[in-house]
Amino acid sequence: EQVLFPISNLFHPKEVNELCTALTDCTVLGLPRELMAFLCKANDDIFLTLFALINDNEQQHMNYNMALTSKFAKDRIIKLICHLCQTVGYDQDEFYEIKQFLTIQLMSDMAGISRETAGHIIHELKDEKLVVKDHKNWLVSKHLFNDVCV
Repeated sequence: EQVLFPISNLFHPKEVNELCTALTDCTVLGLPRELMAFLCKANDDIFLTLFALINDNEQQHMNYNMALTSKFAKDRIIKLICHLCQTVGYDQDEFYEIKQFLTIQLMSDMAGISRETAGHIIHELKDEKLVVKDHKNWLVSKHLFNDVCV
């Protein structure tokens, strides 16, 4: 039985055993490839939805990789925060809210910089009132992304 995970392996015949770590609570559902093929052939809406999800997933990976190409650590952190806001953040008109999972250590790991550097950058952004940490939630002003996010 072939299982479709990750979704990017949909069109590749080889099986890959992978382990994933999610940023937020989620349910990982394994579906046999034959079932997916049958459902897509039988229902155009399922095929179109699956295709849209694959495209969204690919776009998210490209945005994350582009965030990591910045030469300066501050740009990396800002682009990473932008990416997180757009993918897992809650849009609250003037700001985004990122709930509970985000830590400076996680951010530094994702950006590929030291925890100390990430901490200094976040402190600067807090001083500029662009980022506020409210208990475990992060509130991020949309003004932070003026020329950074697409």
